[in-house]
Amino acid sequence: MKLSELPGVPKLYADYVGGSSLAFEIMGGRPDADSLVWRAEGSACGFPRDRIRRLLHAQAARHNCGEQARRNIDLLEDARARIVLCQHCPDVLGGPLANLVQVLSAVRLAGELTARGTPAFPLLWLDEASGFGASRERVGILDGQSRFRNLLREGLPAAGNGGREHWVIAGAGPALDLLRDIPGLREAADRSRTDREVWGPAIAALAEKGGLVVVDPWLPDWQEAAAGLPGRPDRIPDRPAILERRRMELRSAGYDVEGIDFETLRPAGSRPGAGGFPLSLPMMLTMLPVGAIVLHPVQFCGYALVKPLLHRFAAVLPPAWPRASVTMLDARSRKIMLRNGIGFSDLFARGPGLAERLAPSEDGDAVASEVARLQSVMHSRISDLLVLSGVEGAEAEAIKGAKERIDYQLGKLQQRFKASFRERRTILRRQVGRLLDTLAPGGRLQEEAIWGLYFVRQYSPAVVDRLLEELEVLRFEHQLIDVN
Repeated sequence: MKLSELPGVPKLYADYVGGSSLAFEIMGGRPDADSLVWRAEGSACGFPRDRIRRLLHAQAARHNCGEQARRNIDLLEDARARIVLCQHCPDVLGGPLANLVQVLSAVRLAGELTARGTPAFPLLWLDEASGFGASRERVGILDGQSRFRNLLREGLPAAGNGGREHWVIAGAGPALDLLRDIPGLREAADRSRTDREVWGPAIAALAEKGGLVVVDPWLPDWQEAAAGLPGRPDRIPDRPAILERRRMELRSAGYDVEGIDFETLRPAGSRPGAGGFPLSLPMMLTMLPVGAIVLHPVQFCGYALVKPLLHRFAAVLPPAWPRASVTMLDARSRKIMLRNGIGFSDLFARGPGLAERLAPSEDGDAVASEVARLQSVMHSRISDLLVLSGVEGAEAEAIKGAKERIDYQLGKLQQRFKASFRERRTILRRQVGRLLDTLAPGGRLQEEAIWGLYFVRQYSPAVVDRLLEELEVLRFEHQLIDVN
């Protein structure tokens, strides 16, 4: 299934990965390997690289990043070295699978750049509220019966910290009991309070082989460095007018960009103090030699909207790159799909329910009609036999007795067929319900609905290595990745 065909993706994103020249023009280029390399090499930042290295090494120590991450930071001694950036809000314990996939997409894309002669490494920029793909109200897990359960309703509390609202992970009890074997998470939760402080070390441990560097821009040393930046987009006096003109340009091209507060550049409705993706971008591009930005589908809208402001801070913008998109396919779900001829797109099809389409109730009616037809034919033939043979008395009674026995057997056959169809529909509804909860909860993509760490807990941290091996970042197709 192509990324442009996925349910719920914005039109701009769908057109961009679908090959629209208009979308290429809006986003500044086409998403192919050659374009990736020359646009990455053309980007730059004016922030001293020695200072960047010191800041990143301090962040690596804070988040317990591995040895590969530290070696990656030292790549910045080479003026050609670039960073492949991704950004998200940690949400509840790291949020949905899409957050993890976005990080691993950055790891893979950095590898693609390096293989083509541009040294690159992945960096995750943590923020308080990305506002895109937000999952706090919707992320869930699968229980022992593979039923979808909302994670927020499992008792994770919220509490104030430093004047801002955070999801308190320490002491969350039952939720943490699920996480005992996940590298870095238990230890971080035991000594930390904010979602960023917990998720940073955890994702650094999970993506250690990829050399991921994690940055928390709210830490004092980073805030101090950022204070000396030449400017911020929220301080540009004509910012609202620039953004309104840009919004109208996008709308005239057929793309609506909604959900961003032009006055604050935060996602509409976000809490005060939140950074937000559009507001963070200029800081990222000014402080870091970004070669590419791996984006969530909805982040494309924010990026397209603020490009006129970003050009105030960077003459050449790094390419926006779509993150990979995956569904984790367990053996049981694959078996159900193969047995019943269910394709992945069928999980999101509108109209009658999937179970009803596969085993419609009319099938039982068809069996009843066929039995009635057989009975009618049998009655007609026996009547013809009695007339043609001219038998009477005991022989005629024997033929009538045979007719009654055949009627009885056909009736029993009809009952068994009906019971079999009812049982089949019941089993199929149960199997399809499990399939939908597992692969498309509530009609949404699995990666947007199910907690990413659920898969780590269910299949061990080795599932991250499997994702790193399988993710395709240069082919824009939704992937089904087998897990056992």
